[in-house]
Amino acid sequence: MQKTIAVIDDEEEFLEVMTSWLEDQGYRAVTATNADDGLSLLYKENPSLLLLDIMMPDTDGFEVLSKIRNDQRLSKVPVVMVSARGETGSIMEAQKLKAEDYVIKPFQSEVLLRTIRKHER
Repeated sequence: MQKTIAVIDDEEEFLEVMTSWLEDQGYRAVTATNADDGLSLLYKENPSLLLLDIMMPDTDGFEVLSKIRNDQRLSKVPVVMVSARGETGSIMEAQKLKAEDYVIKPFQSEVLLRTIRKHER
């Protein structure tokens, strides 16, 4: 059975690239461009893993991650933060909020694939 990976990122071009790449890797990709749609997507799809951007216009990824971890229905979804913000403070904040991992954009596809396979359920 094909596993589903959710991606929440406000950049539509990134979502298109990720969808194509994930499908090439054998996954089913589902995407959202904002926090509200993303949370609804997680309830509907119950993905094997979530790739979550930090910098989004309305609600940032840290707030989304906090909501996920505080929601009994979503708290077990593995979350990998995928962001251009590579500073220590952002990485530490993600760890504090219990993200499984943190991948800095731009990334090598092999690194992301290894991270997904390490944490998917």
